Amino acid sequence: MLYLSCDYCVGLKMFFLSKCLKKSLGIFLFVLFVNPVFAINEIQDLEDSENSFTQENNTIELQIKKENILEKIFEPKKENKYLKKRIGEPTGSAFDLLRSSGYTFESGPIKNQKFRYFFHGGGLFNAQTHEDLSATTSIAANEFHSETLFANNKTRLLIAYNFSKKSNYSNKFFQKFSSLYLTHAFNDNQTLEIGETRVPVGYEGGISSSSIKMFSRSQIARNLGNYYSNGIKNIGNYKYLDYNIGVYDGSRSFNNNFQGYEFAALTRIKPLAKFDGKYGDLYLGGTIDSGNSANAYTVVGGHAIYNYKKLYADFEYLYANGLSGFYYGRGRAHGLYSTVGYFIHPKIELLARYDFYQNLNNNDVSQEFSTGLTYYFHPKVKLLFQYIYAMKDTSSNPSHKIYLGADFTSAFLLDIL
Repeated sequence: MLYLSCDYCVGLKMFFLSKCLKKSLGIFLFVLFVNPVFAINEIQDLEDSENSFTQENNTIELQIKKENILEKIFEPKKENKYLKKRIGEPTGSAFDLLRSSGYTFESGPIKNQKFRYFFHGGGLFNAQTHEDLSATTSIAANEFHSETLFANNKTRLLIAYNFSKKSNYSNKFFQKFSSLYLTHAFNDNQTLEIGETRVPVGYEGGISSSSIKMFSRSQIARNLGNYYSNGIKNIGNYKYLDYNIGVYDGSRSFNNNFQGYEFAALTRIKPLAKFDGKYGDLYLGGTIDSGNSANAYTVVGGHAIYNYKKLYADFEYLYANGLSGFYYGRGRAHGLYSTVGYFIHPKIELLARYDFYQNLNNNDVSQEFSTGLTYYFHPKVKLLFQYIYAMKDTSSNPSHKIYLGADFTSAFLLDIL
């Protein structure tokens, strides 16, 4: 996610516009909460967005005494977000548990505790033809979050319970956990996660809704990724290289545990890191997910991401020999997407995306052309608009979808209201 600070140089017109939008946000969120209709389409995890590869990290140039290629690639970063995260000072108020800094204990086994609420959803208007119009509420994340930092200042317990997560299995209580894991930072560059955690199947399939650019995910992310499993993974963050490598139980959402295995890895290089952002940030990466549970599957792909001032662009391709998403499958499929974004104002980002997906068993092709607009009150409080024009070989008529939604974390919403 991009962090956008307030622009004190905007004109009077934009000042009143921002005030109106803040009031509109409160009305909009009230309408969402009283709407009884729920159409679930994905699961999310806020903490993964805070630790995902999309966030920028400050780096530091270290003097290389020896011309060793491995030393350059694994040049350490300036800080680790697990170790150096701001936790605030104790104030003695229970309300601090809900603040972004959390409540800090002066003694005992727990150093800091935070409770938060995360929401990602909104209204979905869908028209197959001009006469066939339906409207529902699409809520991907309706989550309670708990984050506990222990006294060693390195170990955390993350819990996220998604009340809107679709019940597909018999263990309806446990499958609503979107995260339940311990994380431990060994040093400034190495972090270990153990428990129910997000599997990095593809780039967009491995990040949370608070990190994706569009309101809805790409087709390859919806069909091949975007899920959680019990496992252990190592996350490395270096100046020129990032990686996320882990082994997992092949089950999904605590269902049929230990019925198979899964290996998943995401690696990427940063060719422009040497220039410290002068020419932007470029990430070139690859992913692999391979396992055998209900059936054998292998999903491989590559992605590229570029950020430069107001411009954002990405591209990703995945090929699947066997499906490994929320449901298993024996089929083959592939797809790609490309997104371009530009900030037309410090708080307003204009987006466009092309999205292609093909089932290789029956050669059915699905294409989506999207455009969107995002207004940022804060990096973790935003309003979203997205229009999708979709075509499928199996449908004689194209469909039109409009999403009007919100994405917010309670602690940061309290900061601006």
